Order: sequence, then structure tokens, then C-alpha cells
Amino acid sequence: DNVLNGIAYDKENDRLFVTGKKWNKLFEIKYKLK
Repeated sequence: DNVLNGIAYDKENDRLFVTGKKWNKLFEIKYKLK
């Protein structure tokens, strides 16, 4: 049950976020395109 279940993209600020079913935090994913 403690698994990833939410992905959100903030187009205005070009940011990506993930969260989980029983997680108490929201994580921002930072990436670089090559």
C-alpha cells in the first residue's frame, strides 16, 4: 500500500511532483534534458 500513486506537472513553472498512497510528503522531481 505504500506506493507511488500521484504525479503532477506544473506547466507554468515547469516542475514535476510525485506523492504516494500513504506518504506524508510531496516530492519535486528535478531533471535535465540532454
